[in-house]
Formats: sequence, structure tokens, C-alpha cells
Amino acid sequence: MPIVVGSDAAAQSDIYSAVTLAGVVGTDCLILAGPRDGAMPASQRARLNAAADGGFVLGGIAAVPTAKIEGRDMTRLGGETRWATAQLVGRRASGDAAAGTSTAAEPTVEETEAEESEGEETRVEGSQEGIPDPVQPNQAFLAYREEARALFKDCREGDANKCDMLVQLKSDFLGCEFSLERGLCQGYSYDEYWALVSSLACPEGWTLGNTSQKCYHPDLYE
Repeated sequence: MPIVVGSDAAAQSDIYSAVTLAGVVGTDCLILAGPRDGAMPASQRARLNAAADGGFVLGGIAAVPTAKIEGRDMTRLGGETRWATAQLVGRRASGDAAAGTSTAAEPTVEETEAEESEGEETRVEGSQEGIPDPVQPNQAFLAYREEARALFKDCREGDANKCDMLVQLKSDFLGCEFSLERGLCQGYSYDEYWALVSSLACPEGWTLGNTSQKCYHPDLYE
């Protein structure tokens, strides 16, 4: 039974939850889906293709896009926050079969691409008139994000020097002691960490979306 989970720095808590769930359900088929905005590694794709039907996906669609599981009918355990995801995993591990949703009901690749081509305004459909639309993060954050992604790619491939550079870059930009193992600043909860990132990327009071693509007005962000 496969368990698919994202494997970028922000997904560390999901990986821990995946290992816990694997122990409960008795599987060693843990599939690392790669970063949320990158392809699944070929070796992991081969493992997933050879795996039995069913299984679990840990994290929301932004963390592990439906396209990465290629139409398989799996149970997604994904909450609005990583803590909510961990709660779903705990419920499932405790025998609650109602925890999670079927990926069969998620948008197809074509539907997802159509939504992306129309922009992220699809997230705020039906919002109150007069509330500002989502905006791009500021240029300083965009430059930082691209540099961090490049360093993380090399770090994930085993370049220890690039890992050290990534930690230093994040610590300097965020103004905290960043932990690569936790994917957060030392002493911060996930919500506190994301609030810090949002404050550096977005207009005052706005929140950075979980794919780091747009900033959302507080009356719009869910």
C-alpha cells in the first residue's frame, strides 16, 4: 500500500506523519513526491507505478498535486495546515475510516491547467465586492525564493555545501535561525513561521498563499 508525501523542506512534518502512518498500516512503500512545484523523481514514479491500488496521499493538493498520482484513487489526508493534516493522520491511524477524502473527486489535470491559466482569482470567486485581488509577492522575496529553490535542489541531491548556503540564506532573509531539519525557524510553530514569511513577502496584514505564488488580503485568505 503506497503512501505519497511531498519531500521539500516545507514538508518535513508531513514526512514524519507519513512514517507514523506507514508503521500503523504496515507498509514500507513510502513515495517521496518531490517539491510541490517540481516533478516526482523518476525512481519514486517507478515505485508508485508498481505499487498496489489504493493507499494514501499526505498533504493538500498544493503540497502533492493530483497530477502527481496520475489518476489513482487514493485517500488524501490533507488539512488546511500541517497540524490539521497531522490530526487527520492520527484519526486514520486510530481506525477512523471517515478521515480523509478520495482523490477520485479531485480536478483532472486538464481542469487544473485551465484554472491556472485563468489565474489564482478562482480561489476568491464570490468574494465581497471591493476586496483587493491577490497580488504577487514583492521583488525582494521573489529573488530570495528563486535563489532558495536553486540551492534546495542541489542540497536535496546531496551537496552539503549548498545545504549550508541554503540555511544561511534563509536565516539572513528571515532574520531567524533556520532549521533545515524542521523546515522552520528555531522556536517557531508552523503558523508563526508562515506569518513571518508573509510579513516579508506581502503588503502589511496580507498572507502568502501556500504555494508562495500570491499574497492574499486577510478578508480573502482561507
